[in-house]
Amino acid sequence: MNGRGFLAVTPQYSPTRELLSAAARQRGMDVEVLPAHAGAGALGERQGGHYYGGPAFAFAAGAVDDLAVALLEPTDAWLSALPAAYTRRNIATSTLGAAR
Repeated sequence: MNGRGFLAVTPQYSPTRELLSAAARQRGMDVEVLPAHAGAGALGERQGGHYYGGPAFAFAAGAVDDLAVALLEPTDAWLSALPAAYTRRNIATSTLGAAR
């Protein structure tokens, strides 16, 4: 345990999970893989937790409540609001009806 907090990740492998885990370790954080069906267990007693994973797992496994974290969800227009220098293409926010 350290004073820099920890990153709790789902047991499901993904390249993004591995990249974020490596970045967290480089910053001196512990990385903990959550159990598939048991919530956050003893991690819930620790302070400074961060969660990476999907909302379905977070709620089903009880990780949100155990870790006392809030899930963030971007606005519908987050992608179209990025500068073109980052996306290198035109992106517009629309409804399905307007797209038809």
